[in-house]
Amino acid sequence: MKISKQNVFTGTQCFIAVLIFIMWNTITSVECAVSGYELQAVEAIKRVKKSVVGVSVRYSESSEIRCGTGLIISENGYIITTAHLIPGAERIQVNVSDKEELTASLIGAECHSGIAVVKIERGDLPVPVWENSGRLRTDEIFFALGHPLKFGFTVRSFCGIRPGHEAIATGKYNWDRSSGDTVINRKGEVVGLFVVSDRKKPDLSQPVSCELFVPIDKALKISKFLIDNRTKADFEPLTGISAISVTKEMSDLCNTPIKYGVLVNNVAKDGCCARAGIYPGNIISEVNDTKISSMKDFEAVLRDQPLRQDMKFTVWHGLRKKEIAVKGENSDK
Repeated sequence: MKISKQNVFTGTQCFIAVLIFIMWNTITSVECAVSGYELQAVEAIKRVKKSVVGVSVRYSESSEIRCGTGLIISENGYIITTAHLIPGAERIQVNVSDKEELTASLIGAECHSGIAVVKIERGDLPVPVWENSGRLRTDEIFFALGHPLKFGFTVRSFCGIRPGHEAIATGKYNWDRSSGDTVINRKGEVVGLFVVSDRKKPDLSQPVSCELFVPIDKALKISKFLIDNRTKADFEPLTGISAISVTKEMSDLCNTPIKYGVLVNNVAKDGCCARAGIYPGNIISEVNDTKISSMKDFEAVLRDQPLRQDMKFTVWHGLRKKEIAVKGENSDK
């Protein structure tokens, strides 16, 4: 039987045909993988988006408004945000996912960790699922969800959070990039959040504000501490602040620069400390050069303080130490 040459594949032709077949299947599988990845990412973001809210703050000294991001951590309205938004805040507004704007009250702040807690009066809020940050992989893809503008919503992706690190500097802070962004994995589980806090760089003598990653388990512990102690702190009548002792638990949890003093968790708007520039989240370590180890020490020093006499407070805002002159309650404003 005679075979036509037209029906016979040469070795080269067979090789090219097989190569094309392999390439086609590879391209198709990659396209499917990319499509699957994108689908997974979209679903993850959709699961968490309703728990990520916008936080806008108006300041008493000017008409300036700054915006950031908050994360709902309880159905009854507790929200974590970044503490750097709090100093000087006159009014805090929260924009929930349906663009409803609600007034929030400040529960407490801790400037060194960069964590603050506010509360809105609303129930049945969506709480996301958490993921233990100790199980994070360095090659895993993460998404940061935020509201850098009042009603805007942004998503950015990145790779490589090192497990076990409580804070990772990712460069100098950019107001328009993130401020309290919620970080999720591809399953839609919250693994942490970005806050703004002070850190010392090797080549700089002064602290600089950096964007830092705080694991969610640590952020929740700090939030619980602030919430649990909020009801125990009343306004001190002479200074117009409410504060709590810096305990070993709090110091270890927040890695504060000093291990003693009192943490300011609220400031009366018309009090002498507010006028002097002392804010929630500050730590007061000395009054009139007297070391303050607890609220008992703080109250004892104030009891001996003449009403019309000015005071000198040593105050820590993150890593920044300041000496602040506080006028007595009856001094001229």
